[in-house]
Amino acid sequence: MSACQLDNPLIEVQFFRRKDFKPMETDLVDPPGQPKFHPGKNRVSFGGRTILLRHDVGILSAYFALCMLCLACRAAEPILIGQWPGYMRGPAQAVVVRSNCAYVACYGAGLQVINISNPTNPVGICGCDTPGTALGVAVSGNYAYVADYDAGLQVICITNPAAPIRVGGYDTSGYAHAVAVSGNYAYVADYDAGLQVISITNPAAPVRVGRYDTSGAARGVAVSGNYAYVADGSAGFQIINISNPANPVRVGGYDTVGTAFGVAVSGNYAYVADYLAGLQIIDISNPAAPVRVGGYDTTGYAQGVSVSGNYAFVADQSAGLQVIDIGNPTNPVRVGGCNTDHQAVGVVVFGNHAYVADKNAGLQVIN
Repeated sequence: MSACQLDNPLIEVQFFRRKDFKPMETDLVDPPGQPKFHPGKNRVSFGGRTILLRHDVGILSAYFALCMLCLACRAAEPILIGQWPGYMRGPAQAVVVRSNCAYVACYGAGLQVINISNPTNPVGICGCDTPGTALGVAVSGNYAYVADYDAGLQVICITNPAAPIRVGGYDTSGYAHAVAVSGNYAYVADYDAGLQVISITNPAAPVRVGRYDTSGAARGVAVSGNYAYVADGSAGFQIINISNPANPVRVGGYDTVGTAFGVAVSGNYAYVADYLAGLQIIDISNPAAPVRVGGYDTTGYAQGVSVSGNYAFVADQSAGLQVIDIGNPTNPVRVGGCNTDHQAVGVVVFGNHAYVADKNAGLQVIN
């Protein structure tokens, strides 16, 4: 780690052990000048003063790998505060949060349930293997719905989060990448088979009632009102009228400049994680004629997006979590970011925390 500079005068200095990510020391300081790290010397200096690690660093071997983080104390500078190491259980691909639990789609390890009542110390409760490869997840009521790639849609009862049980499934004709639930229907982004509409009135026996074969490869989906919004790969962004689930109809679309991986909808705007092209903002006030109004080209590969208030949180693969101010949709501005330990591919915001599906680094919790 090299010396770094911050433009925020109030900083927090934290020291962690990598093995269990437990904080070892925290100092809050108001430096008169630019703070700088001194790599390998366990200290940070500013204005003639120095903060030292006050714990017994002699017991720290390379195995514990001391990690020093200097973080600006402002909303725009997110702080990594906890993690659940899901590597041995399968790479984390997507995450949703309900109450005190995070539900993580973990590739070949199916659905994993994580207790996040203490965000600094997420704890794995239990898991439920799925027959396919878990890439996406949605939760509604007492059920989790998993987009299970070559095994389609899987339905898991989570009435008792400590003992999730698979109760049903439907093998879609494509490769299920993502899922959104609204009412009695699950909407599956089914890659080369487009959008699949599955009735989940009976969770033990889900049935396909309709489909729309998009022109691209459906990777992400969000539902709002009578419309499903599909991140359709190289074909960009598609809007499907689902007022009649048995006969979904495309009403409009916008071919983004990148490859649409994920989508979130808030108000009159859709926010598209457009891979190489970062975040794209589409005005959907007229579903028949969506128009791009702004964008921000992130430094990584935008794969997932979640919106909360005036901010879009982008899972930017190797560039971690990016925070974009969308208060003015025509001029989005990056206001902060946080590196994650592997590749950020999915994100959801719940309360004051962002929960990132970080592939081999599992679930990352960012304040």
